[in-house]
Amino acid sequence: MNRDSKRINPSLRSRIEIVKSAIRGTNNMFDGDGYVFKTALKELKHEGLNIVYDRKAAVYYKEAK
Repeated sequence: MNRDSKRINPSLRSRIEIVKSAIRGTNNMFDGDGYVFKTALKELKHEGLNIVYDRKAAVYYKEAK
């Protein structure tokens, strides 16, 4: 690798924020896996968004207030 080449940012923060905004903006059920999805769910729950997992359908959904 060239010493002068730019470093690729290993942070997943931008991808986590994209998933969080997609979850906030949807009215449909959603699913996912992996570190980015799980971290986004954890942060949204911490912010106060009520997210429920339906075991029969194996999907998440936002609970209406």
